[in-house]
Amino acid sequence: MLEKVMLSNGDTQYNDTTTAKSTSLTKKQVVILNLVIFAVLYLLLEVMVSTSRNIGLPVVMNYLISYWIIKSQIHKRTKNELIGFTWLISSIVLGIRILLGALLTA
Repeated sequence: MLEKVMLSNGDTQYNDTTTAKSTSLTKKQVVILNLVIFAVLYLLLEVMVSTSRNIGLPVVMNYLISYWIIKSQIHKRTKNELIGFTWLISSIVLGIRILLGALLTA
């Protein structure tokens, strides 16, 4: 949108008042994006390794548990810290799931 401005010498100047939209992600979007990337990779692992038909349930549970743990940290950490923290928590939740699965099937 153009804005008409009168200059002190009597000339007219047109200024562009449209602002560029910010493309940077919010902290919550960073967390969700990284959780989705982890979930896709985890789903591929489940498809390759699992023999059961319920391969989607552990992936969804991992996503929900990880997000539940991380959501209290969203406002306390920077975006860069959240990326590593998201992967760490998701990996820990996955490790606990694998450990419990090994213990319960043995």
